[in-house]
Amino acid sequence: MIRVTIKLAGPLRHHHRKGYTPRGEAVELPDGVTVGELLKVFAIKEAHPQLITINRQKATPETVLTEGDVICVIPRALGG
Repeated sequence: MIRVTIKLAGPLRHHHRKGYTPRGEAVELPDGVTVGELLKVFAIKEAHPQLITINRQKATPETVLTEGDVICVIPRALGG
């Protein structure tokens, strides 16, 4: 098992679970889990976020997570 922190920006925060704070939520996951699998835990469709970072580096849904990673999920900007 690994422990990572996920931070959700803007309207994605409504996908939080109990224990979510503005600093993020610590999540325990099995070894070898990907960003895409983490997004499923929070019911976030992979097509919805525009930017995903791990430890401030751009990531994809296929990126494998490791112990201590900090994942930020930033939604598409809407406006006119």
